[in-house]
Amino acid sequence: MSQIHRHAFQTLAPKPNGWRHLIAQGMNRFLIVGLLMALILIGSACQSTQDAPLPIKRVNVQVYLNTIEALPLKTPPNYIYIKDEGLRGIVLYSDARDSYYALDRNCTYRSNDTCAQVSMDPSMLFLTCRCCGSRFGTKGEVQNGVAVNSLRRYNVSQINPGVLLISN
Repeated sequence: MSQIHRHAFQTLAPKPNGWRHLIAQGMNRFLIVGLLMALILIGSACQSTQDAPLPIKRVNVQVYLNTIEALPLKTPPNYIYIKDEGLRGIVLYSDARDSYYALDRNCTYRSNDTCAQVSMDPSMLFLTCRCCGSRFGTKGEVQNGVAVNSLRRYNVSQINPGVLLISN
């Protein structure tokens, strides 16, 4: 490369100018970090901690009240768990003679978490999610905690004096 061309190239190339160069570099870094932080905040704001509504699963189960498994229901208030029905099982609660409530045990907060399952409190006054700690009344309503939506409630009808039908 000739002396003239090299000199022309050097005069066209920007030269760092002390403190101005440092300020410009700092501003660029600040803008990049700020942009990344904004993207993270926007992404987390769009991601809800509350899951979408629970999926529908067909429920059509008969409970025979004269069986050993259903015996607790004869002395209300009491409950039984029905496994392998609903999304995470069903709790069938009796609060008075011939008054029954069937609730899905799937907690409505972060419902896809494997631990999102409610259980009856020993007092039999409410249900608690072992995952998020939310508390629900015996009819499924949210009492406190992070859950917003009530538990899914199923229809309970008495087919005859000894048989209940739980359905949706």
